[in-house]
Amino acid sequence: MSSLSSSAKNSIRGTYGARCVISLTRTPTAKCTDIIDVAQRRNAAVKLGILPPDYDRNTAGNGLLRCPTCHEYFTRKYLALSLPIPVLEYIRDYVRDTEKASQKALYEPGLIPISPDHQALKEKCYWRLSIPAAHIFAALIERIKDDKSESEGIALANDILALLRVAHRNLHPPRKRDGTGGSNNGGETSGGSKLRACDESGG
Repeated sequence: MSSLSSSAKNSIRGTYGARCVISLTRTPTAKCTDIIDVAQRRNAAVKLGILPPDYDRNTAGNGLLRCPTCHEYFTRKYLALSLPIPVLEYIRDYVRDTEKASQKALYEPGLIPISPDHQALKEKCYWRLSIPAAHIFAALIERIKDDKSESEGIALANDILALLRVAHRNLHPPRKRDGTGGSNNGGETSGGSKLRACDESGG
């Protein structure tokens, strides 16, 4: 059951004009649905700095509009919201390569310096939702445990989540004698062990 308030649903319908954000179909039967639908997942995303501490699941910022067909696909977990691959790669590199003391939380505003002329953006069609990128990423990591595919987006989301969990627990790779960080090849620690995402109960 949706956690969205009546006023939030009215605001969402007004924002999207009865148009599904996925299929772009205009329909009076479009459903207001939560981006983050479980309080425990919201709290886990806040703890890792993905969502702001004041993120409220009852407000319009936690909702979007879907036609009945797309809603069913999402409910059955055939589809998931995601960020473009170049954006996920930028976030992974930022979290991996930036010293913790200098890192900003993922929800903090800022422009990702990726040109619209980026080849990967030309090869695929993306459209922008009126939802902050951090909210979409929080929705994506909800699906990681349910998705057994080896898609590039899921793999990148797993890498980012693992790096965030390691940073949250202050388990940084040991620093080299010259003062630089550990190995940065593909999200591996300096010991060479591949970082993997922990499940939600991992704390």
